[in-house]
Amino acid sequence: MPAGDAAVDSRSRRARVIRRAGAGLLAAAVAAGIGVPLLTRTSAGQPHVTTTGGSHPAPVPTSTPAPPTTASVGSTTTSAPPVANTACGELQPQSAPAGATQAATATWGSFTARLTGAGAGPYADGSLSSPTLSVQRDGATVYSQPVRPPTSDMPGPSKVIPMSIVATGAFPAQNPPPSQPMCLARFAGQDHPVVVLGLNLGGAHCCTIVRVVDPLTGVQTEADLRNPPATMVDRPAGALVVTGDDAFNYRFASYAGSGTPVKVLELRSGRLVDTTVEHLDLVAADAERWIKAFEDAPGNGLGLLAAWVADECRLGRSASAWAAVDRYNAEGSLTGPTGWPTGSAYVSALRSFVSQRGYC
Repeated sequence: MPAGDAAVDSRSRRARVIRRAGAGLLAAAVAAGIGVPLLTRTSAGQPHVTTTGGSHPAPVPTSTPAPPTTASVGSTTTSAPPVANTACGELQPQSAPAGATQAATATWGSFTARLTGAGAGPYADGSLSSPTLSVQRDGATVYSQPVRPPTSDMPGPSKVIPMSIVATGAFPAQNPPPSQPMCLARFAGQDHPVVVLGLNLGGAHCCTIVRVVDPLTGVQTEADLRNPPATMVDRPAGALVVTGDDAFNYRFASYAGSGTPVKVLELRSGRLVDTTVEHLDLVAADAERWIKAFEDAPGNGLGLLAAWVADECRLGRSASAWAAVDRYNAEGSLTGPTGWPTGSAYVSALRSFVSQRGYC
């Protein structure tokens, strides 16, 4: 990171950039006729999916651990509402004295997961002491283990700090509070749900860990996403983990001025793998929000433009993207703070970088 990039200022400025983009992803989805599902809750606590087309019961999963139950209404037998592919638990209570028990519970079909631990207290780092994850299936415990801190090369004490993986407001979520750090999720091709935990390393610009625990086998895997947050997205075929490519942070601008092209992860063969190319509707919507953010701050948003170019390359629109970049350069719009590449040097650096990253 170049000298002079103040971490305290960077987060507030980045938040302003995202707010200018606003609901750009959702707006782009509306324009394209795409429904972007976001997990919500009914008053009864049942999972629903809210899309850009409105709120409706969650779609039928492609497979479930058991067929839906039926309920008799008069002489007619009807199917009970199907569960969504993702059900998340809110850590409660949100504000509690240090040492008080906090817990998050999520139920998906016959599975119920519960994360518990002693909270650090209001205004602390949000960590949990002696955290435990347990899962029951049909009332019988199938998994119960302490939650270990994430593996990291970050210096300092290692703690379990929950981080929300449910979108609140703009999508994907930006610096979300630790309100819903645990989900039961069925990924495409799976016959039972797994537990997905959102964890935070507790520092600045480092920091998002997504861990998946299979309650029936005990197998765990985790992904260090670095700066970008993670958001669980519920799709008819299965759950998705939506985040961003951290390699773009600090590459062409400060953290506050950097954009990260969308990145989608799914659980396959016990690992979280990148399946972004299979979800181009999310890529198109992400591209729309980054170009709008850049046009709101021309000459000071080259990190945002870089994310747009990467998304456009994913969509097979590299020729038009580079033509636009060349036009911006000819107009003198590719300027920025001292210490970062601008003008033709920026174009050259960007071409090389997105090629190395496999975008163009």
